[in-house]
Amino acid sequence: MTSQSPEEGQDAYHLNGLHPVHLGDIFHCRYKVRRKLGYGLYSTVWLVEDQNCRCYRALKVLSAECYSGSNSLFELEVLKHLHDFHPEHPGCRYIPKLYESFEHVGPNGRHVRLVLEPMGETLASFGTLFENHQIPGPIIRRFTRQLLLALDHAHQSGVIHGDIQPRNIMIQIPDLAIINDYLRKTPADLAVAPTSGSHILPSQPLRDFYIPKSSDLGDLDVALCDWGSASWTNKHLTEVIQPVLLRAPEVIIKAPWDTPVDIWNLGAVLLEALDAVRMFSGRAAQTGGEYRTKHHLEEIVALFGPFPSWLLAQGEKEVVDVYFDENGRIRDPIPRPEALLENWIESLVGDEKAEFIAFLQKMMRVGPCDRLAPRQLLAEPWLQHGCGD
Repeated sequence: MTSQSPEEGQDAYHLNGLHPVHLGDIFHCRYKVRRKLGYGLYSTVWLVEDQNCRCYRALKVLSAECYSGSNSLFELEVLKHLHDFHPEHPGCRYIPKLYESFEHVGPNGRHVRLVLEPMGETLASFGTLFENHQIPGPIIRRFTRQLLLALDHAHQSGVIHGDIQPRNIMIQIPDLAIINDYLRKTPADLAVAPTSGSHILPSQPLRDFYIPKSSDLGDLDVALCDWGSASWTNKHLTEVIQPVLLRAPEVIIKAPWDTPVDIWNLGAVLLEALDAVRMFSGRAAQTGGEYRTKHHLEEIVALFGPFPSWLLAQGEKEVVDVYFDENGRIRDPIPRPEALLENWIESLVGDEKAEFIAFLQKMMRVGPCDRLAPRQLLAEPWLQHGCGD
């Protein structure tokens, strides 16, 4: 499948920006570039053939600015740490394996390159395989267990992901032998070398090829990917984290945050994957339908209750005073219909629906210290259905 989007854009290639990569390039004297798999704000990802073992890897080429000084990411260090810390932990299976890393100097600067295992597609695109983009409950349960195991490993390791969203959850490829079929059906002339000074090649993702025809979608595994926004528990990359609509309450009010931000983040993603609805919009017709932090806070309170006084006391005073009165209530809330999770969940019924709602409520308690940790959540009743999934 060839992308028709503008990809990363020519403007991304500049001093301290992205490195121009071409099909056939060989890096580190062993990794030959075969196809472009995708791109992000600070990286491009390529399918490469390891000339030493004749196997396939994903090569993530980071922008030079990612490790250029004061704004350096922790991604490389985090992936190495997660790989080395308690490697027998079952959550290791659901974090991308870092085979090696190296640096390469190009026209735009010094670039860190990560050699990783290739992935099939994102959770966001995986949902399009199902009616109404609603991933069936048994598959979501399986994925949730795996993601909680990944978070349990990360949090025990002193790492916070900080950016859990559908495009950062990837479906693992059951059998890398499919890549030969992918290469046959995505000929190189669909991704010809750029012309007129352009470095832009079209992405050719693996999503149309990685699931064997005879396989059961319920047997697939996920991986929690893209640790580029990760922080250490004792050293944050930045204090403003997470996609806006998935942002934990403590982050919104600029209070101190720790590992529980990942639990809130994941809870919001689960509803989106299961029922193809977003838990929060931060918008209201009365104010023109544009995102406003006040509306986002109103939605949180409507679904999960008021902000504890102790949490407000930890927030940045200028922020808290704008949105909350002296009694800890939202100032001048707009009238809204009663918000009930029960009304949004259509794909589950009966006891399973009740158990899922209870599960979400334990993930999305407004007070971060009240949220259950990954290991506690793994014991919850909703995840006990079909434990052989």
